[in-house]
Order: sequence, then C-alpha cells, then structure tokens
Amino acid sequence: MAEKIKQKDYTLRKNLVFLIHIAITFLFLFVMAFSFSRSFRGLAEVITSNLFIIITIYFFLFYAAYFFSVLGLKYYEDFFLENKWRNNLKDIKEWFRALVRKESKRYFILLLVVQVLYTFLEIDVGWWWIASGLLAVIAVSFYSANFSKYLLPLFVRCNPLADYGLKTRIIELSAKANIKVFNVDMIPGVIGQPDIALMGIGNVRRVVVAEQLLEYAHEEIGIILAREIAGRHFHHIRKILVLNTLIIMTGFFIINLIFAPVCSFFCFEFFYNIDTLPVLAGLCAVVFTVIIFILNLIKLEMEKETDIFVLKLTKTPDAFVSLLVRQMQSALENPGSFRVVELMLMRKYSYSSRILLAQDFAQNLIVEMRNKKK
Repeated sequence: MAEKIKQKDYTLRKNLVFLIHIAITFLFLFVMAFSFSRSFRGLAEVITSNLFIIITIYFFLFYAAYFFSVLGLKYYEDFFLENKWRNNLKDIKEWFRALVRKESKRYFILLLVVQVLYTFLEIDVGWWWIASGLLAVIAVSFYSANFSKYLLPLFVRCNPLADYGLKTRIIELSAKANIKVFNVDMIPGVIGQPDIALMGIGNVRRVVVAEQLLEYAHEEIGIILAREIAGRHFHHIRKILVLNTLIIMTGFFIINLIFAPVCSFFCFEFFYNIDTLPVLAGLCAVVFTVIIFILNLIKLEMEKETDIFVLKLTKTPDAFVSLLVRQMQSALENPGSFRVVELMLMRKYSYSSRILLAQDFAQNLIVEMRNKKK
C-alpha cells in the first residue's frame, strides 16, 4: 500500500514538472523573441561574418540561456525526485556532470537541425518547408518504426539460441500465425529495451532475440514475440510511415504559412535570419504538439488492436499482465497518470486499462473452456 502511494506521488510530481517545463519553455521563447534574440545575433555578427559560425555562436548563447532557465527544474526532477522517491542516490557533482554531458550531446544534435533549417531558409524561403519536412519524415520514421532493431542483427554477430525450450516456443507460436521460422538467434549485449526482431520477407522469417530477454519467463517472451507478429499482421510499420509523412508535411506547411506573419508581429524584418529561431521553435512546438496528440490517438487504437491480437494468439493473459507489471516497475509508472501526458509521451493507453482487458479475456477464456467441456 505504501509503495502504491509512493508511486502515485512520484508520477503526479513528474507529470506536474512536465507541464511546468512546457510553460517555462514557452515563456523563455516569448522573452527571447521580444528582446535577447537580436542581441545574440548582433554579438555573433560582431565576431564573424560567416553564416555557419554566426548560427553556431547564436545557438550556443540561446541554448546556454535556456539551460540555465530550466536548471532548477531539472535539479528537482532528475536529482531530488530520483533520490527521494526511487532511491537512486547520486552525488550532486556526479549528477551535474552527467547532465552537462547529456545536454552537450543534445546541443550538437539540435545545432545540426538548426543549421539545416536556416540553410534551407537562406537558399529558398518559399520551399524550405518541403526539404525540411522530407528530412524530418526520414528521421522520425526511422525512430518511430524502430528500424534499428532490424538493422543491428545485420551488423552484429548473433549466436544461435541455446535455450531449446524457448526456441521451440518461438517456432510454435510463430506457426500459429502462419509464419515459418527457419532460425532463432540471440543478439548479445544490445543496449535499449528488451525486444524481438522478426527478420525477413513473407511468411518465412528469422527471429532475433535480445540477450536481456533471456531473464524473462518463456510466456512473457511469447507476449513480446506476439506483439512483433501483430505489427506485421496489421501492417503497422507501413501505416506509421504513411501517417508520419502526411502529418509532418502538413505541420511544416502550416508553419510556413504563419511563420512570416508571426515574425512581423515580433518586429523581425527578415524571417530567414537566425534571430527568428525563438519564433520558429515556438511554432514548431505548438503545431507539432497538436499533431503528435492526434497521431498518438491513432496509435492508441493500434495498441488496442495489437493487445487483442496478442491475447488471442498466446492465450496467456497472466503472462500479459506480468509483463505489464515488469514495465510498470522498471519505469515506476502509476496506472492513473494524467491523460494528456499519457497521450503525448507514452503513446500507450494506461496500464490499468490493459490489465482490465487481460482480465476480461481471461474470464472469457474460462467460460469458453467450460463450454467445451460440456
């Protein structure tokens, strides 16, 4: 009981911090657009006339200002909350060094994005959004479709799966979905979420199991495999790619339409100059927040469709629930989290809803078995 209250308190605080973070970000962009942004660009232009270096200096000043504006919130979220609620005891110096390393990596990634965006704006202010949108489609689709788990086995040496019982279960479960498995391998030392990759084309496949999954029960691994099979069965990757393309290109088109008028409101003379970054960042945040919200609503339906398929294929609702419990414990998530945060971040409907779905399926399965005995 005490642990449950602790989880609820932790999740509530994390969600509140998330909402406060959004508010501070928009306030920061608003203040920057009205005042400091022009000064940062002017300072950069005093140092050099090279556009690439101007953008680099400006963005360094911009990102440093943002970093210090949210540093207190990051301390509360990543240090205070983690130490108090999750007992992840860290020295404050160690935490700060880790934060600087993480933010440095993020800075260089975002700097690349900003350089590309303003290069396109400099080349052609009328069509910049098309080139930017296409690059965003490629990057987002690669991430959301989780292509990395299919690419890694092509470059990392895999070993044959030694667990004969698990191998047999994988082959039998795949056969129930009319998939013939010719090989089951284990990929060692993969960093990230424990997962399974179904490699190949058509109904003849190779299954690659992440090494971390070997700690799970065979029934739980069967659930993960069934989710992978469901994605292929319902063509979710293809649907996600199409949705991402339509939504991202629509987002950039909308931003292109309102970018110049909003820049005029903030008294920017040329909207292709780097000092308009707060405006561009704010527009991207607003437009894509709405778009991601809609996209995740669609993905939630895919998740429900997948869960039903998984339960019907495996007929192991207990393993379905135990896997959810694993995920809840590792993330220290509470089933009753804010609906907005759940839609925007998790892209899954709540754990409690999924557990109820498994319970209903188990009851129906019991009734079905009783009817067969009669």
